[in-house]
Amino acid sequence: MISTTIRPAVEPSQPSFGQRDSFLSAACTLAFRICREAFWYGNKCNWIGQKHDHKFGGNPPLICANLDMSVYNGTAGIAHFLKTLHLFYPNPVIKKTTLGAIRHALHQEAEAPNRIRHSFWTGPLGVALVALDLAQAFDEPSLQMEASAILKSILAADIDHNDGLDILEGSAGAILAMLQYRSLVSKESLEPYLEAQAKRILSQSKVNEIGRSWASSHDPETALLGYAHGTAGFAHALIELGTFFEKDEFSQAGQEAIHFENSWMDAGAKNWPDLRITPETNKEEPKFMNAWCHGAMGIGLSRLRCFELLGDESFLDDVEMSLSHLAPSIDIQKASACLCHGWSGNAELALYASQVLNQPHLLDMIHQQADQAVEVFLKRGQPWMNGLQNHAQIPGLMDGSAGLGYFFLRLYDPTQVPSLLLMKPK
Repeated sequence: MISTTIRPAVEPSQPSFGQRDSFLSAACTLAFRICREAFWYGNKCNWIGQKHDHKFGGNPPLICANLDMSVYNGTAGIAHFLKTLHLFYPNPVIKKTTLGAIRHALHQEAEAPNRIRHSFWTGPLGVALVALDLAQAFDEPSLQMEASAILKSILAADIDHNDGLDILEGSAGAILAMLQYRSLVSKESLEPYLEAQAKRILSQSKVNEIGRSWASSHDPETALLGYAHGTAGFAHALIELGTFFEKDEFSQAGQEAIHFENSWMDAGAKNWPDLRITPETNKEEPKFMNAWCHGAMGIGLSRLRCFELLGDESFLDDVEMSLSHLAPSIDIQKASACLCHGWSGNAELALYASQVLNQPHLLDMIHQQADQAVEVFLKRGQPWMNGLQNHAQIPGLMDGSAGLGYFFLRLYDPTQVPSLLLMKPK
């Protein structure tokens, strides 16, 4: 187990002045490339990116298409990155593109299907919260009025049984996002909404002697593990909310989810299996991932935050296993660089653990990888691998360039740039 014994204060590892500037410069380089590639119509802008065409079923091909409104890989996510950069590097081009991107997202939100209306990552809830945050940062009253009206309608709407449930698709992600952005929402609206989402999560869970789990939205017979779509994400959301409201009912349910997830832990692999069913699935040979979305990295982040909230040192055993998968050196050209399931997203566990567990060597390791990325991608101009497992330089937040830029901003100033991958109350 990782020791939590109180030790003499150790100065946190900090990048040198020159190195820190290189991280900001890297974020700027990526941002200006994104701004140059925008196409405009009036005061709105969008981009062409890649996505899977799911109308072809189980193995969808990649196509080029305009971006959607979402935070995950759409114009709201790009706006969020550009706004964050603007706080450190005010620039009229960046500001204009930020506003153009969020206006596109707001224009498109009405077309979103109702089932994702409460999703921060893929739906209108994320668009509204990002737009409100941006309107406040840029002092844009008209933008604030538009975003406030959208958020008000979302908070007043019934939460349908068919709405998304997990971190990426609905209720669990909505809880964490609303807690992180709670300063933008009235207390009268916030608390009933959060409680309703938590009770909905509990009502759709399955409880037995092993623990608590949720059926996958893609396969009602399978309870997934991991953060983005599985039990680690539900556990974090419930324990975060239970602590915030001082409601043991929610915190206990989150701990039951952890018990269920750990019943699947593979001691030999030091990981939790990816239980998604695909045409390539071999039930005799479990598959594993080491990413934020599925596998050790996201689970480690969830456990580390739950340890902070509850002080249960048994969670640190899981954190230690997850940290064992962090590679001191990686081939950054052959591994995906994306936040969702790439090395920049995995770096969040090292960054967070270096702070919570007082292990500055983890941050040193990430700084070295970031230095390598600056040298290879930005100085030599070689392409990085995106979240779709090719070298197209797509612009989105979780699969593309905006996310890599956000990674550099996290390293530039981790105190002022909040984690996207572990949302919590500020």
